[in-house]
Amino acid sequence: GLYTIVMLTTETGMRSVEVINLDAFGDNQDIFYDKGVIQTRYGKGYNSSGPQTRVMDLTDRAAVTLKQYERWVRPQFLNHLIDPALFLTLTGQRLSYSTLRDSFKRLVEAARKHGVNLPPKLTIHDLRASFATNYLEANPEQFWELMELLGHVSPSSTRLYIRSRGKNRWLSMKEARGARPGKTGF
Repeated sequence: GLYTIVMLTTETGMRSVEVINLDAFGDNQDIFYDKGVIQTRYGKGYNSSGPQTRVMDLTDRAAVTLKQYERWVRPQFLNHLIDPALFLTLTGQRLSYSTLRDSFKRLVEAARKHGVNLPPKLTIHDLRASFATNYLEANPEQFWELMELLGHVSPSSTRLYIRSRGKNRWLSMKEARGARPGKTGF
């Protein structure tokens, strides 16, 4: 399950809380392979400003990984036929954020132990920043689309997710953003 969560986070930029609240089936199913989209209903504003459903593309890589997870891994968990949660614990409960965070920390420690060079203090949330940086590097004219994909209402929030990669960094964020259609200023 952790591999699937890492893949999904790096492919979509979803928040951890959004990923762990995905449903595999039922009235609130969130993955639509036939339409090539995934939705999230538990964004940052869920507890304050109400549900903020976001729909995003389900990349081929994420779709293949999710299908394999749903076919081979998820059925190994208790309650997989009655609990719609996509990600379950060994006891058949929806995966919690603390369990996800601790599992990711153990994964990072194991990778380092085997010689994988990873950034210091790497967290599951850093994968969201990696998505944002990769997206904007591949689509430098689409800052506003990235903002929507991340579920941000403020450009300054999105800017915090963009990581510098040395000489390949844009000349400035203002140039990367470009003008927002129909808007003036920032």
